[in-house]
Amino acid sequence: MTSNKQDRVEETAQKGEATVADALAKADRLMAKTATLRHQVRQLKDALAEEIAIKEQKKHTSL
Repeated sequence: MTSNKQDRVEETAQKGEATVADALAKADRLMAKTATLRHQVRQLKDALAEEIAIKEQKKHTSL
């Protein structure tokens, strides 16, 4: 393989490695965001369930 061709192959390989590294970093960020959003959804569900329970209790005590 000529030196020029080998240089291009190595350059392409390095670009590919950088692309993979960027994709992995992006995947890590997305997984962290997903975990945060799941936690927030759980908190909202709990707050909503508590609010519904309070309203039901008020409804039954006012009857």
